[in-house]
Amino acid sequence: MPSMMQVVKVQHDDDDACRIIEVAVVEPPQHSPSARPCTAGDGCDGSGEELYTPPLNFAMVDTGVFRSGFPDTANFSFLQTLGLRSIIYLCPEPYPEPNVEFLKSNGIHLFHFGIDGCKEPFVNIPEDTIREALKVVLDVRNHPLLIHCKRGKHRTGCLVGCLRKLQRWCLTSVFDEYQRFAAAKARVSDQRFIELFDISTFKYLPTSFSSSKSLYLKLVTKVDDNGMAHWRDVDPLTVLEELETTDFVILEEVCKSHGVEFRISRVHLLQILNVDKPHF
Repeated sequence: MPSMMQVVKVQHDDDDACRIIEVAVVEPPQHSPSARPCTAGDGCDGSGEELYTPPLNFAMVDTGVFRSGFPDTANFSFLQTLGLRSIIYLCPEPYPEPNVEFLKSNGIHLFHFGIDGCKEPFVNIPEDTIREALKVVLDVRNHPLLIHCKRGKHRTGCLVGCLRKLQRWCLTSVFDEYQRFAAAKARVSDQRFIELFDISTFKYLPTSFSSSKSLYLKLVTKVDDNGMAHWRDVDPLTVLEELETTDFVILEEVCKSHGVEFRISRVHLLQILNVDKPHF
């Protein structure tokens, strides 16, 4: 067993390397043979198969994260196939009653971050609001999650663009994705906001959510007389609070894509996170 103070460094790829944007197809769930036959009035085709209608500008951002325009009742059946836990709503107007009822009946939590939909040159994107929304996106306990505004272009595009910066996408790829959804309505002010958005205050910078389920922290609670470590699993998003009462931290599978195990002492992790070193 390696010493608890041993540090195995991981050689990362160039952070500024451009990433390829992939398109994923979301497969609807299989229905039980005993289910009631679907009719044309229920939104089915001639064979009795239910038709799923995605919201405007629907797309998959990453594993467990989706984006779209404003969903209406015709989209509810499709949204049910996603198994959503949360929705981030970026418009200032109250959520419509049919949508609220849909959320209640499906156990979906609504995060409402009201951002005014202004036109250039009077666009004012509140940075603090984007930061709070990003915290919701980064918390994998809220996944699967849908981000939407009115048309899924500007406000949603800004939030996703800032997420891409956290994921270390190069600006060329970030802007390409933004423009694919905004099309002729692309705004220079939105892209400028994304470019200048400061990610340095974020402690948790995911490259992808694809391994979210295997991302965890082990906090060492004690080391016995024989030098054996005893630890417990914790939520990675609460690690900064846990660090106040723990001697060492072992962070595993953070770099799963590299196929290596990353072990680091608490002291080194605190230095990386740029917080004060504790007194042991």
